[in-house]
Amino acid sequence: MTPTSPDLSAQLFQLIRFNILTSALSPATKDKLGDGYVYAWENLVYPLFHDTGADWHKPFPSNFAVTRDMITELSEHLDKLWIDKIPIPSVYDVEDLYRARREWDRMKIVFALRYMWLCNLFDEPFWVQIMSNHPSEGSWITRKYDREKDLYFI
Repeated sequence: MTPTSPDLSAQLFQLIRFNILTSALSPATKDKLGDGYVYAWENLVYPLFHDTGADWHKPFPSNFAVTRDMITELSEHLDKLWIDKIPIPSVYDVEDLYRARREWDRMKIVFALRYMWLCNLFDEPFWVQIMSNHPSEGSWITRKYDREKDLYFI
């Protein structure tokens, strides 16, 4: 039986994902991959802020749970608030805003915010405010990333 195109795409995605995650732990290559990029692949967040560098993710936009469109919309919304000096919402506020949309859930929001933090988006006051009220699942959004302890092959 020949795999159908979507099956082949999913298989190739998982193969590349495995290679990126194992490379992130390998002494010979771990310094070549940024934490944000590794985290995005691990947690299936489209690595939008790496579109000008590594492009292993570009053929697979539909294979990420947090799609390119989703991370773009959320980051642009937060960026507009930050630039326009509009009060920054808490994680719970972001969740309330996006909850009605079927594609979002709490963990996707947490994963997306952590990816943005690992990419050094925004400033410290932004992150202090967004973390001012958060679910327990989001308590680690701004914690230091330690691949040896935090990277799981799930």
